[in-house]
Amino acid sequence: MAPDKHKIPKGDKDRQEMMERSVRMNSDVITPEMLGALRSGDHRVFERIYLKYSHKITEFVFSMVKSFVDAEELSPAVFVYMWTHRDRIDCSKDISSYLFVLARFNILNYFRSRKIHESYVTEAKHTGTAESVSSDDVVYAREIALLIELTVNKMPPQRRK
Repeated sequence: MAPDKHKIPKGDKDRQEMMERSVRMNSDVITPEMLGALRSGDHRVFERIYLKYSHKITEFVFSMVKSFVDAEELSPAVFVYMWTHRDRIDCSKDISSYLFVLARFNILNYFRSRKIHESYVTEAKHTGTAESVSSDDVVYAREIALLIELTVNKMPPQRRK
């Protein structure tokens, strides 16, 4: 009986599985297995996702906020959130959709905080004091400032600059 060319010899099966895993990890596609590894804390998968999507996320954020400086500040927060909440990632879903949803929420929070800040400044200019701004607005503005500070503190030192 002639040997089957399509079967992997028994001794080479582990090597073949390792090669297939390596090809999956080096391909441009983010697989469910890779997302599972990310959920388990694999930094290499996080880096791969960051390198693949950071530019796209920054462009998306810029298209909404119309400020490259603000876009460069907001975009890393998407990846910080993804990493800190990686246990919530659904491995069966597309990671790019998840990232763009996170970016959209980040943009909405940015506009909310900017609106509060602008109303506070406008009111302070008109009255000469900040007393007419409601205490809820002040508390909300402080909470946003704290969230921003916490997010910035979680960033690597190079991104904080």
